Amino acid sequence: MVIKIAKFSTIIIALVFVIISVTLYETLPNFQAYKNIEERRDAFVEFLLPTIGKVNEDILYERKKVLEAKSSEEIKDIAEKYGLSNFNIEDKNRLLLRVDIIPPSLVLAQAGIESAWGTSRFATEGNNLFGHRCFEKGCGIIPKERREGENYEVASFKTSLEAVEKYALNLNSHYAYESLRAIRRNEHTNKKMSGMTLADGLEKYSEIGKKYIKRVKSFIKQNDLDKYDLLYYHINQD
Repeated sequence: MVIKIAKFSTIIIALVFVIISVTLYETLPNFQAYKNIEERRDAFVEFLLPTIGKVNEDILYERKKVLEAKSSEEIKDIAEKYGLSNFNIEDKNRLLLRVDIIPPSLVLAQAGIESAWGTSRFATEGNNLFGHRCFEKGCGIIPKERREGENYEVASFKTSLEAVEKYALNLNSHYAYESLRAIRRNEHTNKKMSGMTLADGLEKYSEIGKKYIKRVKSFIKQNDLDKYDLLYYHINQD
């Protein structure tokens, strides 16, 4: 049954968030069965929130290890995972810029846009919710609109959890999203975390650039997704 989260008070939302975070869904449901777009959206949000919570909790665990580390060796694997080779403990702040959560509203908005609320071919056939591409033959699904001479595929994932993990690591490590990470650092300074604000760092996520930023922000607003940021950040801030 779809939980009508939007009708609950902030306290009830918090309780629902904790309860559904206990269960992780790995295989996408048939979202096409929901003919009403609002019901489809609500089902998609209910489905994906636990996975977002899991990924962010794992990131917070890594962040805690970085904060508490006394030597480079203790967190060498984390530094390499986030794209910092030859890491020195004196670079801890550089690593902390990368090892940080992604606001739920941003994840939900991009997943909703890129997968059409979980109904796209790449979502249903490969658990790809974010349009990730790969460049090895057989690594994913060949898009029908791929132009002659191009060799990319749309990546396939075993689970939706794997797709969200890849998405988070991409935003947290790729050079294209340095501005997003800088915005997030300032958000921490102001003791808040907003997908609406971090969206300003997504210009390089799509070929349409700033139009994509506008689309993501509009999507967050129209679907009232920012409430999940306020809840999650106040529960989990350092």
